[in-house]
Amino acid sequence: MMRPPTSQGSRRFSGVLFFLACGLASLSTPAQAHEPIFGVGPHTIFEGGLAAEVEVEFDEDGFTNGYELAYGLTPDLTATVSVPLVLRSEADQR
Repeated sequence: MMRPPTSQGSRRFSGVLFFLACGLASLSTPAQAHEPIFGVGPHTIFEGGLAAEVEVEFDEDGFTNGYELAYGLTPDLTATVSVPLVLRSEADQR
């Protein structure tokens, strides 16, 4: 099937209308966001807050314990110290 030919003026009007609609849509609501667009944002703790976390990971070499201590500097900034502890069997150390 063939489409009917469109005039150059019709295409130009459609393009102008599209950009005008996008411009008006962006002005109508303020853009406010705290999380990033792709993925989950970082989680922070409250100012002056203290948090402890223990993490265990398994792989073919053994398993790793991770110990983490976090302190809330501001509502949007957290300082974190992490210490890994890798445990392997004697057979893996040879």
